[in-house]
Amino acid sequence: MSSNDQQIQIIIKSLQHLGYNEIAQNLINQYRINLQNKQKSEIPKLLNWFNHLIKTFDYKTIDDYLNNLKNQEEFINITNYKGKDYKSIISIILYLIRRFNFYENSKELGDITYISENLLPLLEQIDKNEIKGLFDQSLINQLNYEEESQILLKVNELSINQWFFNLSNNNNANIEEIQDLIFNKFFKYSNIIFNSPKFIPLLSTILDQSIKYQLSQSPTYLPPRNQKDLNKINKTGSNINFNSTKLLHTLTNHLDEVWFLKFSPSGKYLVTGSHDGRLIIYDVLNNFNLIKILEPTNSADSIAFVPFTTKPSSGKSKAVIYCTWDLKEEYLVSCCLDTVIRVWSLGDLNKKRQLRSDSSVNNQEIKLITSFTLGQDIKTWSVEFLPSTQHNNSNSKYTPYFIVGSPDKVLKIFDINGIEIFDFYANLEDDEIDNDNLNNDLDDISMKDVDENTNTNTNTNTNANTNTNSSASQNTTSTTTLNKKSSSKNPIDNPFSRINDLVITPNGKILITVNNEKQILFFSIPEFFDTNGGDSTSTSITHKLASLKLNGKLTSISISKNGQYILINSAPEELQVWDILPLYSNNPPILYRKFLGHSQSSFIVRSSFGYLVEQTKTEELVLSGSDDGFVYFWKLHTGQLITRIKAHDELCNAVDWNLNGFVFGGVDYGKIWGSVGDDKLVKIWGV
Repeated sequence: MSSNDQQIQIIIKSLQHLGYNEIAQNLINQYRINLQNKQKSEIPKLLNWFNHLIKTFDYKTIDDYLNNLKNQEEFINITNYKGKDYKSIISIILYLIRRFNFYENSKELGDITYISENLLPLLEQIDKNEIKGLFDQSLINQLNYEEESQILLKVNELSINQWFFNLSNNNNANIEEIQDLIFNKFFKYSNIIFNSPKFIPLLSTILDQSIKYQLSQSPTYLPPRNQKDLNKINKTGSNINFNSTKLLHTLTNHLDEVWFLKFSPSGKYLVTGSHDGRLIIYDVLNNFNLIKILEPTNSADSIAFVPFTTKPSSGKSKAVIYCTWDLKEEYLVSCCLDTVIRVWSLGDLNKKRQLRSDSSVNNQEIKLITSFTLGQDIKTWSVEFLPSTQHNNSNSKYTPYFIVGSPDKVLKIFDINGIEIFDFYANLEDDEIDNDNLNNDLDDISMKDVDENTNTNTNTNTNANTNTNSSASQNTTSTTTLNKKSSSKNPIDNPFSRINDLVITPNGKILITVNNEKQILFFSIPEFFDTNGGDSTSTSITHKLASLKLNGKLTSISISKNGQYILINSAPEELQVWDILPLYSNNPPILYRKFLGHSQSSFIVRSSFGYLVEQTKTEELVLSGSDDGFVYFWKLHTGQLITRIKAHDELCNAVDWNLNGFVFGGVDYGKIWGSVGDDKLVKIWGV
């Protein structure tokens, strides 16, 4: 279809939508006449005449013509029929013409009489085998006396689409579209003759999409995040622009460099961790008031320590590297430089939040309940709770599980009591992805250059540079491997990797790790675990689903709220977003975007997706800290750098957006985000 044809058909469709049917029909008729005049010599006069009668709804003239047809071959020549049973073809066309007539004029024609005398008798004259090449079998099967008699009696109860065999996928189809669908099968030159506007967008739709596209190309434009934003746009006519860079709070409770922060699953709380060994919980909905400082002591560790694990070497820093919430906000698990994994019970924190008028209330309910290590001096850098608890026994009491990754080649699942549930490396089978179950040197990555043999009072802010390739971002390449079944049981490449960071997909089916070999590895997570110490069953194994090989040094990973994208920090100066949805179709992940502007040497910098739109369940932003203390913002879906703000005097170690925030007290906490840095500060930003 030419550009001019498209424009005309868009105008016709829009006129119909606005209720100007007569104008639209006149434009259709004139449009067809113009087309036919261009190819007048090719179109038989009989076909032009027949089409004109159909489009002007003169069914009686066609009925009289077909009922008294003398030269049947002349009429058959304008159809696509190749056989000799002219009677069946003429009868089916006459039947459909009378059906159109009855649909529009049933009251004037008389229901029972017209059906019994003019419609149903024609069915006996149709040989269904003769029309197989012209109509779909589903329509042909409906052409029987009993079914048709029942449908014909419901002329006033059915839509036009239902009345004419459900031929159209459009529930709002009009009479011209149905005519085209039917007679396009029968007659020659249908591309010229039968061409009502169909599958053509409305002009208003095109304009709306054009405006949305232009807005999306603006670096500062953001779609309405929720109904509140949408109401504001409808009321004022103004758009939502990026404006979440106002400093709202500066929190000064930490005594040393702050290394990470994480908003809770409900968006009501924030936890931060520092080189001072402290975890601090804040009340997001109450001006980020302090709820509790969690600081492990030797006596508390001794009471909570799991008896069958190895205690750490003495004198090590208890600096907190990472911490995670369980989904019910009943527990926190932290990883520390002293190699101890600590589980904190939060008691009734979530239930009592709105009843708490004093920050000291219920603090006694927040306490350390479990401490353990992976082994003598085995480091722990990353931990995440499984989205749902998986048990062999469905009647088991709720006990959250979490995955721990270590740069000393350990990747295991534990429960909150410190009991090992599953070992990924010990139960690893190299196999193809199961679609049914899915709906180098350690010094390459530095953790703030901390000497793990120093105590917590040692100031380690040296920011020493390691040997990094400054051109990594220009030369970044990737190799993707998707595992397939093989008759030979070859060992997978580097199965036991040094884990730098990990995430779990929201459905709990896939574990994704980044390691010191510059790889992103994807593992299946078993649906059940063998917690009785017996032999592993078919469900208590893991498969390596895919791997990505990158050139940069992979320091951290995040995952989008809907689980479609992963965000990779690749030192020294690149972020990458990969689309992992293809993995569920046995295809490799796809590189979606690269983001440049910040720098991170070889230190761990934790980035974040931001600005979750409730309607689409997708984020719009990517943000990251940087060596220079700035926070950088990009548009996720276009890769545009929006802006940067000076957040910290020294290195900005981590940022996190409150993706689960909601509107409370007139404030949209889903537009709140935080940053932490070497200047010992936690800063809260927003509108």
